Amino acid sequence: MTPTGGAQKNGALGVGGTGLTTRALTRRLPEYREVIALYRRAFPPEEQIPMWQLRLMALRRGVALRAWYDGHVLVGMTYTVESPTMVWLFYLVVNDAVRSQGYGSRIVQQVRRRAAGRTIVLEIEPLDDTAANAEQRRRRVAFYERNGFTLSGRSIVYGSRASYALMADAELDVDGFLRLVRRFSLGLERVNIQATCPP
Repeated sequence: MTPTGGAQKNGALGVGGTGLTTRALTRRLPEYREVIALYRRAFPPEEQIPMWQLRLMALRRGVALRAWYDGHVLVGMTYTVESPTMVWLFYLVVNDAVRSQGYGSRIVQQVRRRAAGRTIVLEIEPLDDTAANAEQRRRRVAFYERNGFTLSGRSIVYGSRASYALMADAELDVDGFLRLVRRFSLGLERVNIQATCPP
């Protein structure tokens, strides 16, 4: 989703019906620091890409870093990477000050409308009953399932440092997604997609 700058009713994403607006996240945005703080609260340090790097990559075609609003209230942030056949929902953050008010689902609806029939793919911590945040992982999977996603039975492995389950809202084109990830990372990171056992 290439950023176009400025607030747009129903977004640069060309959608309607959710009443949200969206803006490209740049340093000129008055809520820039608030969005950065939100991002840092939402993800553990090992899952955070430096913000300067996210902003730099968002200058590329098909990559968008966006803040989301309901009126003047900041409700979330997304980071997406597009190809002709899919949209990678890299980050979705809902402002913790307004969580549990349906904003996550409303943002997903807008991303889906912008995807216009393309598959939306996202990474998620795998279900693991022994994990310290096992309940949070279950709630996260349940949220995405309510919004039309299913676990694909595949996981993405970044070198030897991390593995995430893949969810998609349609059948996952494994080779296409791998190409998208490699294009986004400029081929600098070793990635692999493998089949996973059911939870």
